[in-house]
Amino acid sequence: MPKNQELRPLDLARDDSHFLAVVVATDDNKEVATICTDPNARPGFPQTLEAGQLHRVRLGVYCDNGEPATADFKVTFSGDVHSLSMRQV
Repeated sequence: MPKNQELRPLDLARDDSHFLAVVVATDDNKEVATICTDPNARPGFPQTLEAGQLHRVRLGVYCDNGEPATADFKVTFSGDVHSLSMRQV
């Protein structure tokens, strides 16, 4: 998929669009998978996941009128674009 089409707005509520972060692996870089976020965002976490390592990610969803929800995931990537795996733990 072209880089300019990776992130599309996700409508959460009327007039409230956000970008959903995704993990991308490509054939041209077998050393890392990349967490893609809103191009204008400055996340406080590393955006690359090294191949051959176990990575743990906590996904949180927050809103003004409800309790936050979180889930933990295990992300693995061996360097093969088809090996990228994200499983809830």
